[in-house]
Amino acid sequence: MSDDSAETRQIQEILIKLAEYFNRALTETQLRLYTRDLVDIGTISLAVAAERYCRDPKNVAFPLPP
Repeated sequence: MSDDSAETRQIQEILIKLAEYFNRALTETQLRLYTRDLVDIGTISLAVAAERYCRDPKNVAFPLPP
């Protein structure tokens, strides 16, 4: 996957929105690494997971990778 593919941009948009929701700034390096780690999930599944994560009141911080 190239760094400027449509899928990459969509994943990065999801991550940026998720980070903003939890008032967290992501560096370019973090964004690139998170994107690389999440590319296999797919954008639809990632968007659904991010929405569920945000709606769960137990989650009060940006999710960390496993």
